[in-house]
Amino acid sequence: MMVYVFFPFLNGNVIYFSVVKDKSGKKKAVNAKIEGVSVKTSRQRAPKPKKNTLKPTIFIIVLIIGAGLYAYKTYPTWTGQIKMAIQNVFSEEDFTGYSCQGKQYCSQMTSCKEARFYLKNCPNVKIDGDNDGVPCEEQWCNQ
Repeated sequence: MMVYVFFPFLNGNVIYFSVVKDKSGKKKAVNAKIEGVSVKTSRQRAPKPKKNTLKPTIFIIVLIIGAGLYAYKTYPTWTGQIKMAIQNVFSEEDFTGYSCQGKQYCSQMTSCKEARFYLKNCPNVKIDGDNDGVPCEEQWCNQ
């Protein structure tokens, strides 16, 4: 709708403009011109750039993947420790006949039972490489 308004304080000039509603429903004047003055189009504001939400999203995804990989890598350790704890609680083995004789490696052991005795009772043993509580898994205690 085209409107014209006479403003006496503008030296008797007539202003023409169109009234439109913007996105929020407010009325505003567009395409305004003063009679006798050349038409100059108004510049519209450039839209505000959107915030970059990609970086936080990528960070969260990388964080979740890292936590998953860590859990996957350490899972065997957890299960072995839980298994040994359950075995120790429910079945106290009879280790009679065994004593610490300075053995440190699985190659020096003669059975899984001896390896468990050494792991539980003797210092400086190197028979639980993955620290899961199960000694000599490759030689004696593979379950």
